[in-house]
Order: sequence, then structure tokens, then C-alpha cells
Amino acid sequence: MHTKDPSPNDRPRVRTVEVIPYDERGHRSFLLHDPAGFLEVPLQISPAALVLFSYVDGTRTREQVRDDFEARTHQKLGAEELEEFLRTMDRALLLDSPRFAEHRRGLELEFEQRTVRPAMHAGAAYSKEPEKLRADLESWLSSGVAGGRPQGRLRALVAPHIDFHRGGTGYGKSYAALRGRERPDVVVVLGTGHAADEGRFIVCEKSFETPLGALPADRDFIGRLEKRTSRCHRKGQLAHRCEHSIEFQALWLAHLFPCEPHPSIVPILCTSFDDLMAGSGGPQGQPDVCDFLGALRETWREERRKVLVVAGADLSHVGPRFGDPDRLTSAFLDEVRGRDLAAVEGARSGAADRFLGAVAAHRNRDRICSVAGIYAALHTVGAESGDLLAYDQAADPNGNLAVTFASLALYGPARGPGLGRLEPGKRMLKQGSRG
Repeated sequence: MHTKDPSPNDRPRVRTVEVIPYDERGHRSFLLHDPAGFLEVPLQISPAALVLFSYVDGTRTREQVRDDFEARTHQKLGAEELEEFLRTMDRALLLDSPRFAEHRRGLELEFEQRTVRPAMHAGAAYSKEPEKLRADLESWLSSGVAGGRPQGRLRALVAPHIDFHRGGTGYGKSYAALRGRERPDVVVVLGTGHAADEGRFIVCEKSFETPLGALPADRDFIGRLEKRTSRCHRKGQLAHRCEHSIEFQALWLAHLFPCEPHPSIVPILCTSFDDLMAGSGGPQGQPDVCDFLGALRETWREERRKVLVVAGADLSHVGPRFGDPDRLTSAFLDEVRGRDLAAVEGARSGAADRFLGAVAAHRNRDRICSVAGIYAALHTVGAESGDLLAYDQAADPNGNLAVTFASLALYGPARGPGLGRLEPGKRMLKQGSRG
């Protein structure tokens, strides 16, 4: 596609990506990782190139980029060198440009036409071989207590979405609570939209493929939900394409309920509530949030089938990798634990506002990424109480980063929505258990 030559006053802008420090044989470089999946493999750049990258932020003209780079690094940067850098970024789809817009639109059209969302992370984040995958999941399930609390109906789970090699046990302790419980007919999965750039809630009406079978989208539930909303919540659906937070939950559900048809799912990505932490009346003071959460709760309440809500949620993201100035220490991680557990205690009580208040008390300083998803789950099911099944901190031994996560089971009265416990003799038949 031909485009006109840039004006010297143009203000080029690179897209927002994740920057990962990378050391190889004593030499420091950086990897540019794109959570949205437009860049299929990370791009490795030098420290000087990273400085230049940071100045191409849409606020500077080309001349200003060069001046600021030279002032910072004391290295000369010619006009043609800058243009070559920008061309490289454009070819890598890292520049916000007509080339990138055309590429994105092509992916959007392709994704819109699909009825099934592929298992994008199979073979990378987890085994794509069914038997190996089942063995891995079973090993993590062994750490949990089947059925969870003896009394009450299980209304919702909060399960991690961290990678399995760091959080497998946490997943196992969450999903073990489903063993010995009634089989859900429909599962509302509230994922975390890490790379979503439109809307607070993004509904997807596609089945989710896994190596263990596909989970169909529940078109009936989605249709009733959307009839209750006054806004469209399908904008930005491309964020579902590479997002792992729902895919990982679908995988566990396919494993736990292998008999077809698998439970149907309602895939919803939740973005950020960080701008609602102070002075805005909270989520309920925002018309778009109030509209969607009210519709979701009413649709859940009228459901006569066995329905479960799952929030695919991690907690804090701390350390220099995420913008903190200092390397992590055990004392600081203890402080993070305290703030995390205060929020978890709010969630365990079943009170959405108590959970949010604990996070808002420090303006989400530890970057809990799944505030919206956990809040939505709590608001939807109105649980009376909950159990903390697991809490852990996946910390880099070098102190560069830590991601924390918790597993929660939320319960309601013995009668009403949710999943009751099965009598031992019925477990094999009802759940299709393989062992």
C-alpha cells in the first residue's frame, strides 16, 4: 500500500508493548513482547534502541525525537537512521501506522467470520497432546480438596490465569472444588483483557477449542444478556483472539467434564477499573458498568439451568519489570501479601464493594490486573461467604518481578443458583469422571 512521504512535523508513535530485559553472555538487551499477539515473536533491541523507542511516543516530531535521543545518549542520530528505525518498527507492526491498521483490520475480519476460537496457546503454554495434558492437569488437581466446603451451593470460583508452570497448584486447588459437585450446564467465564483497548466488558459468541474438545458458546444466555443491555459489548472482540485468561479456564472445564456435550460457556473479557478507584462513585456510578453488570446479574438470576461463574484472575504485578524502582525484597513481598489478603478477605465475604474498597485504599498500587473480573463475579452471584483455597507469589529469584494469585470458592444457600454436592455413588455418572 503506497503512502505519502512523511512530513518532518509528523509525530510517529510506536504501539504499547511489554519490554522484557534480556541478558545474554553478559550483554544486556531488551525483548519487545506484544500481548495483543500482532507481533508473533518478540523483537530483540539494544539499550540505545530502547531509548529511541521510548521517544517515539506520538508527542514528538521527528526532529524532536532526534534531539532528545542525542541529549540522552550523546550519540548522533541522522535523519535517515531514524527513518530506517521507523521502517523497521513498521515492518514489525510495532508502529501505529497505515500498515498496522490494514493488518489489524484483516485480522478483525478473519476473527469475525470464525465460529470457533482456536486454542492459541496449545503446544506453547501447555501440551497439545491430550494424554500428556490430562496427566498434567490431574497432577495439579491432586493438591486440592474435592467438593470444597461440605455445605452450601458453589456459585463462583476465582481461579488463576498465570502460566501453568508457576500456578498449576493454584489452579488445581480451585478446580478440585468442582469434583464431587453437580455438573454445570453453563459457565460464565470472566477473563482479564490484558491487551483489550475498547470497552470495559467484551462479550464473545464463539466456541472455545481445546485439545480436549470444544466448549460451545451459550448463545441463549448471551442473547438474553445482550437484550438487557443498552450498549453494544462486542466492540474490540479481537482481544479474545490471543488472550489466555479464558482459554486456560476452558481447558480445565473440558478436562473435568469430558463427556459431551461439554458445559457451554459465556466468554467475557473484563478490562480495567483503575480509573474508578477514587472520586467517581465507583463502578456503579458509571453508566456503562452499571448497565452491563445489572444485565449480567439479572440474566444469571433468571437462569434455570445449573450455572457457575468463573473469574480467571491474577492479583499483584510488582518489581522493576512492572515499573517499580527497586528490586524485590522479602519485606516488600510481605507488604504485598498483606495488601493482597485484605482484598481477598473482601472477596471471600462475597461483598463486591468491600473487595474494591480494599484495592482502592491504595489506588491499586500493586497493579492487580483482575479487579474488574473479580468485582463482576462478586456482584453477579451475591455470595454469602467464601473460602480461600490458595494464595501464592510467583517471584523471580533475581527480584525483577512477582505475580501473585489466589484461588477462591464462593457459596450461596443450599437452595438456589449454583452447584450442589453429589452423593458419592452419582459422581462417576454425573461428571463423566475418568478416575
